[in-house]
Amino acid sequence: MAILSMLIGSGVGLATGMYAMALQGRMVLRPRVSYAVYMAIGSFIGYKEWEAGQAFKQVVYSRREELLEKRAQRLAAKEAAKAE
Repeated sequence: MAILSMLIGSGVGLATGMYAMALQGRMVLRPRVSYAVYMAIGSFIGYKEWEAGQAFKQVVYSRREELLEKRAQRLAAKEAAKAE
């Protein structure tokens, strides 16, 4: 999925670069280099977005595990209280 995020980011970067150069209304000396810079930046942003999503999923997963443990302890305490 990181590759997909990077490809989407580079596509957005390319579109942004083309739009920015069109707004200038003049020819750029080396448009391929400029496009490459926009694509690289977009790809990097896409990767960082994917990385942040993975970190968020990890936090959610650990919190879920913690809550399940607490629930199991609470249920075990209820069962022990009923058994007495």
